[in-house]
Amino acid sequence: ADQPQYLDYSDTLYNSLLNKKPFALFFHAPWCGTCRGIEQEVTSQLNSFPPGTKIIKADFDTSTTLKQKYGIVTQSIIIIINAKGEVVEKLVAPDIDTLKKSIAKTLT
Repeated sequence: ADQPQYLDYSDTLYNSLLNKKPFALFFHAPWCGTCRGIEQEVTSQLNSFPPGTKIIKADFDTSTTLKQKYGIVTQSIIIIINAKGEVVEKLVAPDIDTLKKSIAKTLT
C-alpha cells in the first residue's frame, strides 16, 4: 500500500505532487513549540494516517514564495491540497484527528 509519508519540502517534490496528488503542506518553524508538538504527534502516529497521506514540511522562515502563494502569515498552519492543486482547507494548529479527517477527504 501507499505508506503515509512525512517529508521535507523541496521544489522538486512539490512540483511532482501539485495538480497530480493530494498532499498537506505544513508550515513549520523550529522555534515554534506548537509546530514541534504537531510534528512529534505526526511522526509518532504516522502509520495511523490513511494510506496515500503525504505531509510536506515547509520551513516557515525560508519559504517566502510558498507563504505568499497561499497567504500564510503565521506558522503551525497546515493546508490541505487536493489532487487538482486546490486548497480545500487551511487548518491552524490542528489536532491529529482533525488532520487525519481532512487528509482522508482528499484521498477518496
